[in-house]
Amino acid sequence: MTRRHIVFLSALIALAVFAAAVFLYQRHTLQAAALQASEQAGAMVRPHSPVIGPVNAPVTIVEFFDPACEACKAFHPRVKQILAAFPRETRL
Repeated sequence: MTRRHIVFLSALIALAVFAAAVFLYQRHTLQAAALQASEQAGAMVRPHSPVIGPVNAPVTIVEFFDPACEACKAFHPRVKQILAAFPRETRL
């Protein structure tokens, strides 16, 4: 084996190890985020909160709305579009 082959194989192995590390890190981070979101779900949605959409929807959009806020006014139609496009998957 020439020196060039050894360098190429070493770089290939290093790249494979890096890709595996990134994959495992992302999977761990995603699992931790999902666990944290499920633990804190009750902090955002209270029993007296007005809810639009199915209770068992996998995505919950929590909107803090102020009618005097220009950004809230601009974003509200987008929220309605999301709810219309995904009626069974989202709740507000």
